[in-house]
Amino acid sequence: MRSACAATAPMGIAVSTATDVAKAAAGVVLTEPGLGGIVACIKEGRSAFQRILTYTLTILINKCVTLIVLGAGLIITGHAVLTPLLQALSMITNDFATMARTADRARPSPYPNAWRVRNLTLAAVPLGSFRLLYLVAVLGVGWYWLRLSPGEMQTLTFTMLVFAGQGNSYVLREHGRLWSSRPAPIMLLASLWDVLLVASLAAGGVLMSSLPIIMITLLVATTIVFTLAMDSIKLAVYARLRID
Repeated sequence: MRSACAATAPMGIAVSTATDVAKAAAGVVLTEPGLGGIVACIKEGRSAFQRILTYTLTILINKCVTLIVLGAGLIITGHAVLTPLLQALSMITNDFATMARTADRARPSPYPNAWRVRNLTLAAVPLGSFRLLYLVAVLGVGWYWLRLSPGEMQTLTFTMLVFAGQGNSYVLREHGRLWSSRPAPIMLLASLWDVLLVASLAAGGVLMSSLPIIMITLLVATTIVFTLAMDSIKLAVYARLRID
């Protein structure tokens, strides 16, 4: 006979000595003696929630900002600042880091999580606005100050999008300062691969117009500054909107 608690519980839990029917009906089966497995399940669930939360916020920021940047680049230069080929390369290189993030260390929160879609959307506004300001500023410097050609502007756009995307990943993966926890080795390797590959293609002029190495180095430096500034903005936004 089912108790009232079992009837209303969101997830059933069965121990290893339970009947086959109880195991089949349960959402979790504890294979070791004791109830310590319940704590492990809660931690794992909250870690998974943090990964999904980070991924969702990243998508909200990246996709919207990229479209606006491409439009702004067209207005500034009068030319498309990203070719279909470079767009495909950008997606492929970012996919390496995105897939690696599934194996990243995610610290579970000490309290239950809840989806606050409104707060999540509001958090994306200042973070996305700052990213947009940085990217448009780089485009403006490249076109008006450095006098880059349309082809070089396309390479600059491709490179800065990939570099800034890597910075975003490390900012949003951690609720505290980005250095509060160490990323998984596979994520670091994927990021290093992306940066080296993109820098090599841009410097060598492979599938795109070449950029001077000094310019690529300066872009890396400005990306680091952008990442640190965005990390500070993130702390203020998270504290204000209670992003868990």
